[in-house]
Amino acid sequence: MSMAPSSSAPLSTRAPLSCTLTATCTTSHPSPSTRAPSPASQPSPSQLTTSVTPGVVSGLGGCGSGRKRICLENRKFVESHHMSACISNIFREAICHEGYTWKAVTPEAQERYWIKFQKFLEWEDSIHEMVKLAWEQLAARRYTDMPHKWKGKGRPPCVPEDVWHRWQAKWSESSFRALAACQSRNHWSETRGLGSGPTRYTCGSISIQEHARRIERAEGAPPSKVRLFNETHITKVHDGSRCYIDDRARQFGESLKERLAEASHDEDGNPVPLFGEEERIFLETV
Repeated sequence: MSMAPSSSAPLSTRAPLSCTLTATCTTSHPSPSTRAPSPASQPSPSQLTTSVTPGVVSGLGGCGSGRKRICLENRKFVESHHMSACISNIFREAICHEGYTWKAVTPEAQERYWIKFQKFLEWEDSIHEMVKLAWEQLAARRYTDMPHKWKGKGRPPCVPEDVWHRWQAKWSESSFRALAACQSRNHWSETRGLGSGPTRYTCGSISIQEHARRIERAEGAPPSKVRLFNETHITKVHDGSRCYIDDRARQFGESLKERLAEASHDEDGNPVPLFGEEERIFLETV
């Protein structure tokens, strides 16, 4: 594949990217042509649970070059906020002039972003294709988020003024505005019926899985499912009281409380220990 810039889609370049993801390392990443795994080397679905922790696929165990090791969980990046920061920096370093949306970014520019990403991270050939798919999904989300924020804050330094004006003209077209409105409705749709509220949690940009990993690193043991649900679906309001973030979470939380209360008392109303029954009750309530 040609790596030459497309004449129809020039890139605006800035100072060399400084990615805070990894330790300093000058070793260049092997090119995709030398790293692409054979089909036989691809792990089967059953192999996805054999590395590191259940559901996690790990890149190079030692990661001796100093670059950050990539891990996948359910075909998504573990610690995806670090990957998001790196990807966003790469975008800002060389903006595609045609890229008013991710779909408008040329294939040549997307390929350059992918090659740049590989210089900061490392993984085994056996998971190369899965990493590429995870990158494509995360890159699309990050690129979509950036112009959305820029519309409210104004033109960023990484976007030339003439390019910004062209993007604004595209964003003002009725077809683009209709599509954006439809996507917004889908994003905030109430998947479990009117009044249930969109799917939300209190971790911000951090995934629930990453929140659980942080608790495990800090306390030496993973949190229970009940604790993790409460910490990610209950928030404080202005008067200091606590409430569920939406009706969907409230319905589940109240049902879970009732089941836990029933299980923690015998027929005479005397308290009895649950002895690890919380996990089973949680899964039955879902």
